[in-house]
Amino acid sequence: VLEALGISEEGGVQVVYVKPNGPADKAGIKPNDIIQEINQVPIKNINDYIQTLKKFESDDSLLMLILRGSESRYVVVKKKK
Repeated sequence: VLEALGISEEGGVQVVYVKPNGPADKAGIKPNDIIQEINQVPIKNINDYIQTLKKFESDDSLLMLILRGSESRYVVVKKKK
């Protein structure tokens, strides 16, 4: 499945839903994007994603590396207070 999506074995977490007007939407994240890093911490699976998010305060801004199609890009997500 990963190969069909063009994702390396390094993994990531696929975005399934983005809440309209939420922090991810405002940052430009879209369904089917793959989150590969949060603040330069590699995200290989859902457990990495959850554990990494727990390390930050609710008002922290997060730098995320996302893969959309064949293009990687950084976005800044401002978490809600």
